[in-house]
Amino acid sequence: MKSNQEVIGTTPLVRAAARLGVGRSTAYKLAREGRFPGAFQLGSQWFVANRQLERLLNGEQASR
Repeated sequence: MKSNQEVIGTTPLVRAAARLGVGRSTAYKLAREGRFPGAFQLGSQWFVANRQLERLLNGEQASR
């Protein structure tokens, strides 16, 4: 993993949530429940696949 704790092709969950107007606690809850499209956990860190995030931002249907 890169030294800044980011994974190529992803956005940290908190940053993705902020871009979508979703609060931090809600984002983590949705991710844990499998309801945040593109979210996955790597160790203790949560990320969102950029492809899914862009679909959400563009108002498209995102797959999980």
